[in-house]
Amino acid sequence: MSSTFTNAHFQYCGGCMFIGPIGLLFIQALWTAIVLFKSARSWYYAFFGTLVILRVAETAVLWAAAKLEYRWLYNIMLVVQVLDGCGVTLLNIYRLFVVCRKWDVRLIQTAMVSALSSFIVYIACQTLYVYVTATETPPGDFMFNLANQLFTGWGLLDAFVNAFISGIFIRYLRTFTLRAKMATFLVEIQVYLPVECALVIANNLMQIIAPGIDPLWSLYMFVEAVRLALLGRFFALLQNIMQEKNSTNLAAASRGSAHSRLSSRRETETSQKRKLSANVDATSSNLVAVRNTRLMIQTMLTS
Repeated sequence: MSSTFTNAHFQYCGGCMFIGPIGLLFIQALWTAIVLFKSARSWYYAFFGTLVILRVAETAVLWAAAKLEYRWLYNIMLVVQVLDGCGVTLLNIYRLFVVCRKWDVRLIQTAMVSALSSFIVYIACQTLYVYVTATETPPGDFMFNLANQLFTGWGLLDAFVNAFISGIFIRYLRTFTLRAKMATFLVEIQVYLPVECALVIANNLMQIIAPGIDPLWSLYMFVEAVRLALLGRFFALLQNIMQEKNSTNLAAASRGSAHSRLSSRRETETSQKRKLSANVDATSSNLVAVRNTRLMIQTMLTS
């Protein structure tokens, strides 16, 4: 092998090919989480930023632990993957429940059952990975391949579950009357969603059919980085739309309150006028009665 930086033949390395794009996508997702947290001060966005950091750690550990002698790195990666893999779906289903729980109860229940099934499959997958790691099963063994196939199968299920949840969000948001800019962003998300789902499905199918093409799972990590970046953009869009909705409702409530105050004032003025008119009429009646009484007395005295 040559001692220089160049070789006579091209040698593919997934880590070298994708480390740049993956890093940029992680930075974008983390920056989005920071901006959202600063604007809303919500633990939700802090948790999203934590998941991005965990995904960075998972990617670094997965590449560093390519050699089997680094068993302790595999153990760290298993813990990180449990937190990270369940975390993204948990964020999605929590936001869906908070925002849309009164809109379509049946759809929300279906989404929650789908997310629960994804959690169960993922826990089974990670349990199998723990067994493979504890028994030091080498790559190529039946149990090792079974763990990878179960993981890719879960990846397909998770892609459909998150696409279903995001689709419910989009359907809910389309019930609002949005400004032109927000409507454009919503159309953009509707384009991104099937592209993201197609990338995840294609990548997981490739790992099932031809795992030797990407032994370091570099394409998988790239697709997951794309998903995180798009998820952050979707959260930003959702926050902007909900803020616009709240401001519209507040303005409508203010207009309604002002109208009710004006109506109340008019009713009060009308009531006061009626009372004043009644008092004037009563006073006039009293004066007429007094005058008639005086006339009667004068008539009696004269006679």
